[in-house]
Amino acid sequence: TPPYQRDSPLGFLHYLTNFMLHTILYLPFYAAKKRRFAVALGSVCCTLVYLTVCQTLFSAHPVVFFVSLGLSSAMGPALLMFGNFGQHMFIDKAKPDSNYSLTINLIAAPFNMTTFNDGYHIVHHLNSVLHWSEMPLHFIRNLDRYEEEGALV
Repeated sequence: TPPYQRDSPLGFLHYLTNFMLHTILYLPFYAAKKRRFAVALGSVCCTLVYLTVCQTLFSAHPVVFFVSLGLSSAMGPALLMFGNFGQHMFIDKAKPDSNYSLTINLIAAPFNMTTFNDGYHIVHHLNSVLHWSEMPLHFIRNLDRYEEEGALV
């Protein structure tokens, strides 16, 4: 997320648009490029089914569509990306490629219990396949490294 201007609503809109397009377009392309054809096909099929359901529901019951899928399809990704945009707000320009300085860890945040420890964002960048329940222990075991690297906790 370093190329986006953090203090600009247009920077956030650019980030959000990029996320939405990458989810729909880049994910199947990337999966196919990595020869994970089942994932690519599944991504395309799920997107097509979702869009078909949206169109069908909108045609049949526009109000039901907006309440059930329309609003959540717009607000859900926007709110998630707003949170992610904020987690990367304090990037150290001297070390923009360091996982320790491109995001923050919010370890005492009450929302960690309801967001799969999303506040342990540095841990996620260090090991993206680590199960969310193991993130606090990973953080504690590597606390010295976080301090050495100047991580924002």
